[in-house]
Amino acid sequence: MSAGAAILSLFTESEPEFTTFGVVYFFILAFIGWGATKLLTHIQQRRKYEISDVEIDKHIK
Repeated sequence: MSAGAAILSLFTESEPEFTTFGVVYFFILAFIGWGATKLLTHIQQRRKYEISDVEIDKHIK
């Protein structure tokens, strides 16, 4: 965080400020992340892996 703030201070002379675009952009990204997590969780729960006809070697060295 401090490295990012130091680099940002080199490029700008004024402090960053919140804008409505920035707040809306944050919520859009948060919604996309939440939706992707829900979708991937749903896909993971629907997959079923069945293992059949597998011989197990009991003396693995």
